[in-house]
Amino acid sequence: MFSLRVDDELELTLQYENRVEEAFAVIMGNYEHIHEWSSWLTKDFALEKAREFCKLHVKNFENGEGDIGLRIIYQGKIAGATGFHEINRKDKSAEIGYWLAKEYTGKGLVTKSVARLLEYGFEELKLNRIVIKCVPENLKSRRIPEKLGFVQEGIEREGGWLHTRFVDHIVYSMLIKEWRTFNI
Repeated sequence: MFSLRVDDELELTLQYENRVEEAFAVIMGNYEHIHEWSSWLTKDFALEKAREFCKLHVKNFENGEGDIGLRIIYQGKIAGATGFHEINRKDKSAEIGYWLAKEYTGKGLVTKSVARLLEYGFEELKLNRIVIKCVPENLKSRRIPEKLGFVQEGIEREGGWLHTRFVDHIVYSMLIKEWRTFNI
């Protein structure tokens, strides 16, 4: 089973189907909290949709293609999810996304998880550029790339659809040469 150890209490694991019911319960128990900023969480989200998502991500990972979806496991419990999407193997770039259950916010879990993803992305996947996009009003999400030394590139005007409206995205990026300098 694929996983990335972050520290003694925190681990990122591939979204295997064996914990899909637990993950679904966390998502639905935090529906309003997650829904506010996550376009993927809609009213028709169901356990079967979550199960198919897990199967697809595991299959894609095993085949070395597509997104890499990981659960954030804190003290043995599912606290959220993160991973790479929009992976462009030709251009050696990818985008990181994340969400966290409300009870786990403020503990630095996403910051530590993203830092571990940067290491994996640059060292193992051989990426050159990693991007995080945030809705300007989502200040908690924006703090992650800002703490980790990402460069704010600019605004992607109406870059995404969020349930009922287009929203801007602040685009943050880090290049491998910046990561090496930041981590020395």
